[in-house]
Amino acid sequence: MNLLHRIESFLNGNIIENKKALEKVAHKTLRDNYARLTGCDGVRANAFADYVKGQITFQEYCDTNHQPPNRTL
Repeated sequence: MNLLHRIESFLNGNIIENKKALEKVAHKTLRDNYARLTGCDGVRANAFADYVKGQITFQEYCDTNHQPPNRTL
């Protein structure tokens, strides 16, 4: 499964099995591909990469995705 398919599968709810595979990918690569796939802003893409890499909790990731698009952390 390629990187974009793994990210898409993660977003569709297959979090645990995809997180293990995505943990091996570089932060910048995760961020850039998430943004490309979803068309979201950098804050949300960065939160995704931070969560996958274990830098923030799942709740923090979810909270970031519910903030207005122009808000920064």
